[in-house]
Amino acid sequence: MSLFEFTFGLSAVILGLALAHMASTVSRLALAGGRVRWAPEPLLLAAIIVLVIITVWLDQWWARDRTSTTIGLMLIQVGKLMLPFMAATFVLPDPVPDEGPIDLYAHYDRTRALTYGTLIVGMLAFWGAELLTWANTANPRLPMTPWTVVQSSPWAFCLFYALLSSCAGAGSASSCWGRGWSITAGEPCRCGWRRREAKEEGVGLRFRERSSAYLQP
Repeated sequence: MSLFEFTFGLSAVILGLALAHMASTVSRLALAGGRVRWAPEPLLLAAIIVLVIITVWLDQWWARDRTSTTIGLMLIQVGKLMLPFMAATFVLPDPVPDEGPIDLYAHYDRTRALTYGTLIVGMLAFWGAELLTWANTANPRLPMTPWTVVQSSPWAFCLFYALLSSCAGAGSASSCWGRGWSITAGEPCRCGWRRREAKEEGVGLRFRERSSAYLQP
């Protein structure tokens, strides 16, 4: 048994459990049927996390020629892989309640900072591990200079995840305006934005009625 075969088993277990957890959660949501209020945002984020996990899994193949390792390197490896696993546990509601409605967007809005934050930290962790390997390589393909280090950084992906995390609520708030959802004084909107308080307690408002009132002469 090679060193790669010996160490890859642990990586496969962690990443496989992440995919199994997401598949199990999706199946329980499907069984919940009409109680689930589906939303595209958490499903698209779940698809991104699946792609990240598969990419990380395939990327392990580059370590097949390694002939030695240490406890420190294995701890770094396990720490890197735990981050996509955590993102997989954050993205969908778990456990799925047996009764009552299940609002996927409400869960997404509540946990998106954790999910995107974990993805960003994961990108930085993988980058840091690559820099460590790069620094300890005798004859690297590229010299390790400040410019090459900056070029190898995942700043574009980190910025992309940060923008998605900060802009998600704004996009959903604008969609709430056009759907005419009923709101109540002081109650938080489904998109995460605070609904405007009514002048009198218990007065119900509707965005569509409010907008049509402005258009009347």
